[in-house]
Amino acid sequence: MLTISSIRSLYRNIIVGAVVMLLFSIISALNAEEFIKSATLEYRYLEEGSGRNAVLGNEIKITYYDCDDQGNLLSEKAQASYILGLDEGYNKWNQLLLNMKPGDAILIRPNDNDEYLYLKLEKIMGVTQEEAYDIIGKTRIRTDSGLQYIIISEGDGSKAAPGYTVQFHYTMYLEDMTMITSSYAYDEPVEVVLGLEPIILGWFEGLTKMRQGDKGRLIIPPELSYSDEHWPEGVPHGETLVFDIDMLRVY
Repeated sequence: MLTISSIRSLYRNIIVGAVVMLLFSIISALNAEEFIKSATLEYRYLEEGSGRNAVLGNEIKITYYDCDDQGNLLSEKAQASYILGLDEGYNKWNQLLLNMKPGDAILIRPNDNDEYLYLKLEKIMGVTQEEAYDIIGKTRIRTDSGLQYIIISEGDGSKAAPGYTVQFHYTMYLEDMTMITSSYAYDEPVEVVLGLEPIILGWFEGLTKMRQGDKGRLIIPPELSYSDEHWPEGVPHGETLVFDIDMLRVY
């Protein structure tokens, strides 16, 4: 037999349940509309993957298709494999893909009358790059130009100087150590003749502080970095850039 007390308790539970369901619905609706704004596009995550982010120079595989605002298929699925940053047909997605891990899928909000777009990073292929160098306990030197450099480990080969050919691998980071690109991803070291081939001033000065076999870090301020017209895509303009350098040959 229901008492007044039990009826009140039941009524209270129904009200509380209804409020919880309403709040859950509101939160879900808000989350569904949580779009992240990049420089050129707005997007939100539909699926989360794992592993290391892609960097410029990685060979990647993607799936994409037109969809509705919930990610439901509206056109045939398309797939592509290409070198990130080297295929102009897909460069509009570079900034997004640089922030994605294998398995990540995003919903891109349309511009004007375009359809929503589903984009998934299926796989990163090819050579992986080394981890950032450990600089704990290492001496940081600042030059008059504003360049900072740290020798991580010393080789025993020739010291680089203008007129010498140097061959090295590099990995580029933002100042917060967000990885941007790496020559390891291309599986091809850089080779230049110092003073005879154009490179950024920070590289020229920093490389002449190193010898064959050295591993070092260069912290390069924007005034010693890329010119405006050659500033790397996907890199905030005017950032201090960090390069981990593995000096393979000096000759």
